[in-house]
Order: sequence, then structure tokens, then C-alpha cells
Amino acid sequence: MYKKHPQGWVKHIDFLLLDLAALLCGFSLACMLIEGAWLPRQSLLYRNVMILIVPVHFMGTLCLNSHKNILKRGYLKELRSVAQISLFDALALMFYLFITQTGEDGEEFSRLAFFAFFFLTIVLLFIERTLWKKSFALRKSRESYFKNHLLVVTHSLIAESVIKRTMENNFGEYEISEVALADETDKALGGQILGVPVVRAADGLIDHIREKWIDDALFCFSKERDIPVDLLDSCVEMGITVHVSLDFLTSGSNIKVVEKFAGCPVVTESLRIASPQQMLIKRVMDICGATVGLIITALLTVFVGPAIYFSDPGPVFFSQPRIGKNGRVFRMYKFRSMYLNAESRKQEFLEQNTMDSFMFKMDDDPRILGSGPDGKRHGIGWFLRKYSLDEFPQFWNVLRGELSLVGTRPPLPEEWEKYEARHRARMSIQPGITGLWQVSGRNKVSDFERVIALDREYINNWSIAEDVRILLKTIQVVFSGNGK
Repeated sequence: MYKKHPQGWVKHIDFLLLDLAALLCGFSLACMLIEGAWLPRQSLLYRNVMILIVPVHFMGTLCLNSHKNILKRGYLKELRSVAQISLFDALALMFYLFITQTGEDGEEFSRLAFFAFFFLTIVLLFIERTLWKKSFALRKSRESYFKNHLLVVTHSLIAESVIKRTMENNFGEYEISEVALADETDKALGGQILGVPVVRAADGLIDHIREKWIDDALFCFSKERDIPVDLLDSCVEMGITVHVSLDFLTSGSNIKVVEKFAGCPVVTESLRIASPQQMLIKRVMDICGATVGLIITALLTVFVGPAIYFSDPGPVFFSQPRIGKNGRVFRMYKFRSMYLNAESRKQEFLEQNTMDSFMFKMDDDPRILGSGPDGKRHGIGWFLRKYSLDEFPQFWNVLRGELSLVGTRPPLPEEWEKYEARHRARMSIQPGITGLWQVSGRNKVSDFERVIALDREYINNWSIAEDVRILLKTIQVVFSGNGK
């Protein structure tokens, strides 16, 4: 019988519970050091903050994926992880205290207690995680009788890398007893690979296994046709748990998961695979951000609207078709920063395009409102673009689910039609108002392949924490006036 290992955050629920215990101890200790009591004056405000710590930290653990590869991390990486989750907790509690401002009878939360809690959290979490990992490793090293003995069946060309990878990701759960090389001759018998004895996957191996203590067998091959199916079936028939590597299915660094699709067990492969929890958090962020953004848009319209109309009588808002996720067409909205005939005049300036690609951009564009015949004046259109104010109506697209706060730039249909197959990967996710390209000096990036590289980098490394980082960087870019 095979005991399936838990996945997701449940896999490290022991670390989560210990983290929460360390946080609560840090909070109580901070109150004791600064206020002289475990819970100052039995305050309702302090009790609320103490209770809020639990869901905030749980949400932060999911957002930052704080426990991913925790057993493999060294001291410096662990300290960085602890600092990140502690900062998340602190910022969330700071936001709560800012919104509530005071408790009953005008009571305020001690700033010294808050900062003491923040630094104590880092120290206690680091100590707790380090000690628990050491105790985990010690327990595993002592439980040799209960370890699963693993037989690795593979090809001689990849045997060393397979064994090395298995050892690095073992965490004391398995002991590699032998490695069977399906393609080797008898001269390999009696040898070793990284200290693991070599046997041959041929006639007689089943009898050999029958006499050995084998719990699991790992079949790892670069090609499906190389897998010794008869040996695999015999292992299953003997009650040995068999694991078949899926490396042969596809090459490259794409992410693969095994799941059920349309009632069939399948291996799903994609550039990036997000969990339902991550997508829920991203959508909640989009809705909250869009709500705030639309309120600001309404206020901006009061001032920006008349300025646009008096510069060039006509609609204040501008919309045009754009390409969304995987080729979906939607209408994207902006404050109008160009004259009404801008689209019809685009052909006149194609030779002045500064982008080495299907995208169009020129330095001194006379189609921008108030730019003058030579395009060098700085009118209302230039102001809107410089501070990215023309983008604010796009929060309506975010609320509708056509855009996200962070993503890739949605191209025009005529750009999309010229894309090569490899270019289309950038639209495999929801496009966004801002993205990695926009905060990487978009006004200086003139090579379309560089844009593609930045978009692929964003997709491959996507996380909630990365979205937050890009949003903060976007705010900095907007206020610095580098949004043009």
C-alpha cells in the first residue's frame, strides 16, 4: 500500500502551525517588553490584532509560497524567506491599524510594541524553522528501519543525474538500495554509481528483487519506448509501489502536472501553472485595485475631461479593439490623448517608428494633443502620457475581467496577426495595465524581441509577490514621470 504525500500548503502544515505559535509568542513577548503585560490592560484593540495575526499569516504563506522547498533551504535563504513573510504580516497589520486608527476610548497601538513584534517575529521564526528542520533530519536519520528502500531503474547515460536528483530531494524518506541499468552488459555488475550498487535490468532481476528488501521502484527514462514494461508490471504484481518519471513526455522547462481532464488521467503542461488559491488572490487584488482605480478615474475626469475637450472637441474617452488572453478581442478604454484623426494619420509616420517590431512608437508625435505640428510641444496629451493618467479608464476593463492589474501588454489586432508562433506565448495569460516591460524602462526598449523576453520572464517567474513588486515599481515609475 502506498501512502500518498500531501500537496500544497497541507504538505508543510507542521511548519505553518509552528510559525503561528512563534508569531503569537512574539506578539506576547513584544507586549511584555514594551507594555509590561502579556496583553496590555486586556485591551480589545490588542486582542483584535492578536486574532488577526492568524489569517494574515496564513494568507501571506499562500501568497509568498513561504514553505516551498523549505527543507532544502540554507540559512541565508531561510532568513530571507522569514523576512519576507514577516514584512507581509507587518504591512497587513499596519493597514488594519491605519483603517481602524484607534480602539475603544481612543486607545492607540504602541508603535514600539509594533516594531518589537516585527523584529521578534523574524528572530523567532528563523529559530523555530531552523530547529524544526534539524529535528526533522535527525528523526529521519534514526528511523532507518522505517525508511522505504528504493530501486532505481534507468538508462546508463542518465543514471548518475537521476540518482543525484533523487538523493538531493530525498529528505531521509528513501534509501536507494540499488540501481538497475536496463541497457548495460554484465560488466556493469558489481560496480557503483555515487555509492549505489549496480544491477542489471534483465532476465533474473525479478528473482533478485524477490529476495531483496524493496518498497518502491523508480523508472526514469528519457524515451518512453526504453521503459522495460515487463519489469514494471512484474514489480506491481509483487506489490512494489512503482513510480514512472514523466521526463520523457516533453522536453524543456515547462511545468507539468498530473490531473484528470474530461474524466481522463492526463499530464498537463504549460509555461506556468497557478493554483486555484493563487488565481483567487490575483482576482481579488484586481477587483480591489479596479475599485480604487475607478474612484480615482472619476475624480480625474472632472479635471482632465474639460482639458481634453477644449484641446480637441470630441469624446473624452477613447476605445480601441485589443487582443486579450489567447486571442480574445475586447475594447480597451483610455483617456483620449491624441487628436480624433490620429488613427487615420498613422500611415504618414510609419517610417519614424522607433520600435524595431510590429509595435508603433515615435519620439515626437504630432498626433498627440497639444504637441504642435512638429510634435515637440508639451500639451495635455503629453502630460497624460508622461504620468500614465491616460491609462486610468482601463480599470473598467480590469473590473470586467478583460485585463488584470499586472500582465503583458495587450496588442492591437494588426500586431497580433503578424506574430510568429513563439510570439503568441506572451498572450497565454491575462494582459495587464502594467507589467515587467513597463517597469523595465519601456520608453528605452525599442527591440520587440526584448519585449518578448521580458514577457516570457514574467510568465515563467509569476507569483503573487512578483505582481505586488511590479505594482509598487509602477507607482514609482508613474510619480517619476517615466511612464511615457
